[in-house]
Amino acid sequence: MFIPLTNKISWRNPPVLTILIILINAFVFFVLQGADDAHKMRAIEYYRNSGLAGIELSYFSEYLNREEEIPGRPDFRKSGLIDEKTFWQYFNRMLRDDLFLQQLFSDRIIAPGNPEYQIWKDLRKEFDALEAKVVSNRFGYKPAQPAVLTALTAMFLHGGFGHLLGNMIFFWLVGCVLEYGCGRIFYLLIYFLGGLSAAALYTLFNLNSWIPCIGASGAISGLMGAYAVLFGTTRIKVFYSLGFYFNYTAFPAILLLPIWIGSELISQFFFGTVSSTAYMAHVGGLAGGGLLGWISSKLLKSEACRIFESDPKEKIPQLLEQALVNMKMLNLDEARPLFQQILVLDPGNRDVLFRLFDIDKLNSPDTLLHETASCLFLSLIADANTTRDLQHYFKEYMLLGKALKLHPDLLYKIALRFIDDQSCLKEAEQVLAFLLQHKPSYQNLPLGLLYFGKALLRSGNSEKAQKCLSLLSRKFPHTNEASAALTLIKRIR
Repeated sequence: MFIPLTNKISWRNPPVLTILIILINAFVFFVLQGADDAHKMRAIEYYRNSGLAGIELSYFSEYLNREEEIPGRPDFRKSGLIDEKTFWQYFNRMLRDDLFLQQLFSDRIIAPGNPEYQIWKDLRKEFDALEAKVVSNRFGYKPAQPAVLTALTAMFLHGGFGHLLGNMIFFWLVGCVLEYGCGRIFYLLIYFLGGLSAAALYTLFNLNSWIPCIGASGAISGLMGAYAVLFGTTRIKVFYSLGFYFNYTAFPAILLLPIWIGSELISQFFFGTVSSTAYMAHVGGLAGGGLLGWISSKLLKSEACRIFESDPKEKIPQLLEQALVNMKMLNLDEARPLFQQILVLDPGNRDVLFRLFDIDKLNSPDTLLHETASCLFLSLIADANTTRDLQHYFKEYMLLGKALKLHPDLLYKIALRFIDDQSCLKEAEQVLAFLLQHKPSYQNLPLGLLYFGKALLRSGNSEKAQKCLSLLSRKFPHTNEASAALTLIKRIR
């Protein structure tokens, strides 16, 4: 089993149309076609026991006798004496004899003046009504009665579970890729127009066939043709399994084409049925899909192939492993650039920021430490569940005894985060005190002091809250925050 891998496929961005078409095929087979076998048996029983077999197979036997001498030709009018093997031998051969059926249904075998004509017509009408209950017969594509509607409906019909399963596996393989590579509208065009081109070429080689042609393989051949044109020499990453062994590898996309053709040939020659799709339909689908793929390539340019571009983040595990080995050996100067490469690929990687902070606090210049600390604090502030980590690393940063060089806006955000947590009010006070001392004109400082005063009141520390609010009213007397602070002070008293 080979499964092409593309980074575009995810639960957030599923291949909606591919999944939908698979579900429709499964619904049609298991629900709408569920009673087909029973309806077929009723129709065949009627055919044998009503006398219709005696009439049609007798004329077919005479027709064959004109073409080739048949010694001991069976008498089908005595249907009770005809064994099962002989019946099926002639019945199946008649179904495949397009010329005979064409003459039969055009009233040239049993002409209107024939004494059996009306009896045959009535029996045939009843048999056709029973056959119409068989979904694969009613909606399968018959080249002798070509119609766009049945060419479309036949794409969703299958002759057995193995037929359905094989088609859907290959449909999934190429469908997902083309849905992302071509866009959903063009993808549907390739699917349906590829199926119609398959039916068209099949008709040219089977003009008078009455055998219903069913299955999604014509449409899938169209997808395969487009796939080969769009991604032919592109090396695609695939997951493969040999049952007991599995791995990842990359090979040219066009190699999936012979795998598909081989699978279809095996199905055709070893598991084929009367109603299975003919190989010429596959050729028609491949040709039509290839043409549509070429048109798509002209419209999309190189866009389609980008779905197989490797994700730069795939390098992260290897870089991280090398960096951790260097850290373990205390080669910090070699570890740091590797961590930085990871951050370029994944800027929000908090684990890497933690490790960079640990490196920079030991032997890096102040500038690097402040840059790392800023990135780390911004990352922690963005996550509501990281207050404890923010508290821990901010304390470490303060204990280093170096002048704070963080941007006032970042310090303000840190202060607000601490104000929201009763256990971090001490750290909030430190940040606000630093802003008062070094950035007294910072525009958001009055609001920060007001929030801090309210937090102190909520914690039950009214004395300290009053000092904070009084400080706010003295330092910023002409602000709205100062007015709000005075109101709160009056309530405290």
